[in-house]
Amino acid sequence: WATWQADFFKPATPLLETSPWVVVRGNHEDCSHAYEGWYRFLDPYAYLATCQDYSPSYIVPMGDVNLLALDTNAADDMKAPPEQVKVFEEAYQSIPKDVKNLWVITHKPTWFVEDVNKQGQNSEQKNVTTLQMAAKSSLPSEVKLMLSGHVHSFEAINFPSGRPPQVIVGDSGTNLDSHHMLPVLNGMDIADARIAQGMFIHQFGYMTMEKTAAGWKAQLRNVKGEIMADCQLKQNQFSCVPTQSKPK
Repeated sequence: WATWQADFFKPATPLLETSPWVVVRGNHEDCSHAYEGWYRFLDPYAYLATCQDYSPSYIVPMGDVNLLALDTNAADDMKAPPEQVKVFEEAYQSIPKDVKNLWVITHKPTWFVEDVNKQGQNSEQKNVTTLQMAAKSSLPSEVKLMLSGHVHSFEAINFPSGRPPQVIVGDSGTNLDSHHMLPVLNGMDIADARIAQGMFIHQFGYMTMEKTAAGWKAQLRNVKGEIMADCQLKQNQFSCVPTQSKPK
């Protein structure tokens, strides 16, 4: 308890007291790490004494948006074991047909850029991963946004059509990734599709989102709250523009 209190509950107290939370399980709460604390404090289901690789997915209504919380802690980042793919295919297939405007919230992203070689290619995407394979076969058309962490950076990835945008806000915790990256991800290939427009930012921060008459406005902020990028979720795209002023 002392560790959980120091690392999370004490510093998060102001937000916990004022705002509702939906928490998704990360790879450090898997069956070889801090799963017991996850089950006791953050998992929405009854406490389990024996660790499970996957918790059932669930939907949280949020006005006209429905959040699909997906437990991806054990999903393979580099390949697609059939038994894992089946787990996530079934999670997508179990979504009620009348549920509209879905945002999938996960720890591990479905699509991501983690390393770029000297030719400007996404060198980590040579193989299709578990989540990519499951999305290819079973992702409902009502999914409008994929929102994740895991990769220690900020990425906003848009595809021409057929896939919802992937947003990765992984710049809020531990050390940032040290891989070679480019600020613009346009034209890179991920799982048999090309990125139409994408942004990468390598700086500590967090993201806020606000509903507006024109859609959803999002702002990436640094640790002082200064805006690093203005974004908008509209018409199946999550477009971002970096601010002109340099964050201090």
